[in-house]
Amino acid sequence: MNRINYILPECYVDTNLINVLVDGMCNHKKGCATVCKSIDNEFSERFAIAVIDKDKREPKQVANFSLLMESDGLVVLKHKTRPHFLIEINPAIETFILNAVNELNVSLSDYNIPSDINALKRLTKSVNAKESEVFARLFKDLRNATNFVKLRKIIKYLCEKQYGASAEDLLNYCKHENLVTN
Repeated sequence: MNRINYILPECYVDTNLINVLVDGMCNHKKGCATVCKSIDNEFSERFAIAVIDKDKREPKQVANFSLLMESDGLVVLKHKTRPHFLIEINPAIETFILNAVNELNVSLSDYNIPSDINALKRLTKSVNAKESEVFARLFKDLRNATNFVKLRKIIKYLCEKQYGASAEDLLNYCKHENLVTN
């Protein structure tokens, strides 16, 4: 796996998901606020992609981003002046996973993963979720779920374009690939 330092997911299971989707090792940061501080400080003028859950209380740095696109399950924002993109999983990773499981009729019991949202949250918040082979296998099996495809294509596009990725070009790409629902 190649190291992709400029992709910063905020939680353990998000890190596992992004690693599977991009076939690489991304730069895990714990918590939305830490991700936002990292892109402000460590990546101030460098290209970065942050992947966070859309929480009820967003970090104050989100005010520096403009909404680029919103679809069922994903929100993509672009920093107003820097080469930073923020992908919010909406409402949160557990629902994102459960929606994909339901879409593809996958049984979580086949992976020994609970289907109850509260039990799933306890499992996804564990540090073990970051490198869990069980979650990695599940995510590989969910690769063709609509929102997994959207997330993978958006990240792939941004990784390929990096500094050349403008908000307008990404939006056009998303429309062309039918990744935008509204």
